[in-house]
Amino acid sequence: MPNNWSNWSGYVTAKPRLIASPTDASELGDLIRNAPGPVRVVGAGHSFTPLVKSEGTILSLEKFEGLVSHDTGRHQARVRAGTRLGPLMHILQGLGQGLPNMGDIDRQAIGGALGTATHGSGPTLGAYHTQLETVQIVDGLGKLREFTKAGDQDMIHATGVALVVFGILSEVALNNIATYRLRRRKWVLPIADMLRDFEPMMAAPRSAAFYYIPFSGYAQIIASDLSDAAPTARPPEEDEASLRTLRRLRTALAWLPALRRRLILGAIAKLPAEDYVQDWLNVYASDRQTKFNEMEYHLPYEEGPRVL
Repeated sequence: MPNNWSNWSGYVTAKPRLIASPTDASELGDLIRNAPGPVRVVGAGHSFTPLVKSEGTILSLEKFEGLVSHDTGRHQARVRAGTRLGPLMHILQGLGQGLPNMGDIDRQAIGGALGTATHGSGPTLGAYHTQLETVQIVDGLGKLREFTKAGDQDMIHATGVALVVFGILSEVALNNIATYRLRRRKWVLPIADMLRDFEPMMAAPRSAAFYYIPFSGYAQIIASDLSDAAPTARPPEEDEASLRTLRRLRTALAWLPALRRRLILGAIAKLPAEDYVQDWLNVYASDRQTKFNEMEYHLPYEEGPRVL
């Protein structure tokens, strides 16, 4: 019977001869040496390219989970590479630590997030690989190797975003920071105003992002800053409901663009601005129920408004 695999969105599928979930580095090494090739590895399958697709073997890191060790004084934590970001946030919070930055999705495994340069926003904040202190991999010969920032800085840089070129990540030690709170604000404004003031608007907060609202001429801005204030309630998420509304309007009023725009602007006018304070792990991630595929383009920061 063929094995069936698909990525998170269902866009990439495969029928490998073998799907295996090793439990430790020794078993992982044996599979690398002996499993039918080509051998590919998957964390959470949250990549949208055919990186994992194989007719040979797909190795899942789903059993490579959990905390290995931690250093309270240095705010470091060593975890297994299959640990999902959602559980990782709670592990770190329990240690009094926090990831310095995150994207808005917590479904990825830390190994996959590292290998694909998953990131949040903020001109002074790096992607996950900038936190690396130690990397443990099982290489293409099934041999266990470990690199440290102190003694192997070049390899730390090389293996941080490597798409498994050097081997399969099995454990990583991350340099974190003390747990913290964020003030999160969200509001809408005309896209022309946002592009006109792009650089100061993106640079003023600790981190900022925006989403263009199709057919509207408006953008939604999300900005976060450190805060010492007491936590306040996080408003209910309306992203999924808003997305469904936009889809209905796009389809039903495709031939009446003026009416569609007017209805979308009416819906935007009813969106309340958000402003709340919460612990970091309760701010970054959004509940993404709708599956999607995405592509990113990396541009010089100052060219962003002109390209848009």
